[in-house]
Amino acid sequence: MRDGQEPLQTGRLQAVEYVRGLAAFAVMWFHFTYRLPEGALRTSGLYGYLGVHAFFVISGFIIPYAMDLRDYRLGRDSLSFIARRIVRLEPPYLISVLLILCVPYFAGLTPWFDGAITPHDVYRASLHFLYLVPWAGEDWFSAVYWSLAIEFQYYFLILAAAPLLLYRNTLWPQRAFLLAAALVSCLSDETRLVFMYLPVFGFGFVQFLFARRGMTLWECLAWMVLFGAVTLRQDEPWVIGAVIAVAALNAPWPARCPRLLFLGTISYSLYLLHGAVGFCVDEVLSRVSGFSPNLELVVQVAVTLILAAAFWWLVERPSTLLSQKIGHAASRLKPKSPAPEQPAMA
Repeated sequence: MRDGQEPLQTGRLQAVEYVRGLAAFAVMWFHFTYRLPEGALRTSGLYGYLGVHAFFVISGFIIPYAMDLRDYRLGRDSLSFIARRIVRLEPPYLISVLLILCVPYFAGLTPWFDGAITPHDVYRASLHFLYLVPWAGEDWFSAVYWSLAIEFQYYFLILAAAPLLLYRNTLWPQRAFLLAAALVSCLSDETRLVFMYLPVFGFGFVQFLFARRGMTLWECLAWMVLFGAVTLRQDEPWVIGAVIAVAALNAPWPARCPRLLFLGTISYSLYLLHGAVGFCVDEVLSRVSGFSPNLELVVQVAVTLILAAAFWWLVERPSTLLSQKIGHAASRLKPKSPAPEQPAMA
C-alpha cells in the first residue's frame, strides 16, 4: 500500500510516511483493544479501523502523484506500472498468507497446542493469490486483506483514468473524472468492488489536484463536501477517517521524527502481520498466569513491531528495491523529451 520511494518533495514524502505509519498503527490498535474490558483503552481503539480508509486516501493522492512525476503515458507506461505494483506488494502479501497458513502446523509441533493444515485451509490460501476469497464465499486469513483486494482493483482503474486525472492544460477533464467517481459509487453497493470506495479515494484525488494542478482551496473543499455527502450513504465514520487523513497530509509535521518514520517504513508489514501475531501472542499468554489484559496489550504491540520490522527487512525491503529497479529500467527506455514545468507545491 505504498509506492516506491520516488523523488517526491521531502516534506510531502515525510507527511505521507507519517500518516501511513499512524494509519497502520491505528488499525493494529483497533484489533488489539476491541476485546479488552470496558474502559479508556478499549474506547481509544474503537475507530482505529478508519486507518484503512486513510490508506485509501493516501493511495488516491500518492499514486497519481508518482505517475505525474514519471510523466505517465497509458500506452507506454501501463505495463511497467503494474509490474512495479505487483513486485512491490504481492511478495510480502503472499508470504504473509503462507505464514498464516503454516501457523497451525508449527503450533501442532509443540506440546501446548493442537493444530494441523487441512485441505480446506490450502484451498482458502489458494484463493488469496488472485483475491478471490470473497467471491468464493470464504473468509480471509486476516481481516485486513479485503482492503488489499480493493487496492489492487484501484490500480487497474487508475491505469485507465490517469490520462484524465493527469491532464495538464485545464482542469475540466479532472472535474469530469471526479464527478464520474462520485456518480459511479452511487450505483454500487457491492463491497467486493472498488467502486463503492471511490469517494474515499476521491479525497486523495482532490489532494493531488491541489498539490500538482493548482486547484483552488475552495474548489477542493467543494469536491470534498461532495465526496463526503456520497460517502455518508455508506458509513458516516468513513468521512471522518478521510477528513482526518487529508488534514494530516497537510499538517505541519516536524522535519524529521525517527519514530514516525520507523512506523511509516514498516507500515505495510505491520498491516499484514499484526492480526496473526496478535492472535498468536494472545494464545500463548492465555496459558500464562499473572498477565493482565493491559500487560498483554503491551506485549502484543512490542512483539508485533519487532516481527514487522524483521519482515520488512527480510521480505518487504527486497521487494521494494526490485520494484525500484524496474522503475529505473523503464525510465531509461523512455524517449527523451523536455521535462514539463512542475507547479509549486501548495
